[in-house]
Amino acid sequence: MDSSLFLTEALRGFRTTGAIAPSGRRLAARLAAPVRRAGAAARGGSARRPLTVLEAGGGTGAVTRALLPLLGSGDRLDVVEANARFAARLRRLTAGPTVAVRVHHTYVERLAVADGTYDVIVSGLPFANFDPEEVETIMARYRALLKPGGTLTYFAYPGTRLWHSPRQRDVARVLAGHHVRPGVEAVSETVWANLPPARVWRLTTAS
Repeated sequence: MDSSLFLTEALRGFRTTGAIAPSGRRLAARLAAPVRRAGAAARGGSARRPLTVLEAGGGTGAVTRALLPLLGSGDRLDVVEANARFAARLRRLTAGPTVAVRVHHTYVERLAVADGTYDVIVSGLPFANFDPEEVETIMARYRALLKPGGTLTYFAYPGTRLWHSPRQRDVARVLAGHHVRPGVEAVSETVWANLPPARVWRLTTAS
């Protein structure tokens, strides 16, 4: 069901989906890994501190499903999705009292929340399909939304033709510029089991 809906929407507008299939389970798990670590850190003190997590570009919910089991009572997950059909599916997926989830049918640049809101941001946006200026705007918004010590995780398909045009190379340079910003620790790994293989980046800000 997820794959057929994703393919239908990809054919409608590849620019907003960025692929022809949802993220695989291994990729979803790697994108969600900072939430697992943040949850362990929050439980390390005398009282558990609630976590706030943003998922940008929820799609059909592949990553959302990986995030939900990592969250507990008092935590909050905001999911941003610009595609109306995907947003409706995400609302059905996240309906229930276990975790506080809000699905926002909007663009992350327009998300109306305060700066410094989130411990973790998980981005599923297809950066290779955007203009460099759009990527810079989105990354600046991510920086503003992260708490000190927060982590942004995103992925790219560097081995595919998506990154071979001058525009996509410019996008790659914009992203690389955020890896070397002062106070940012950037690490990456390749998820070979995904189709296509994906490189996952984790950018953690100074506390």
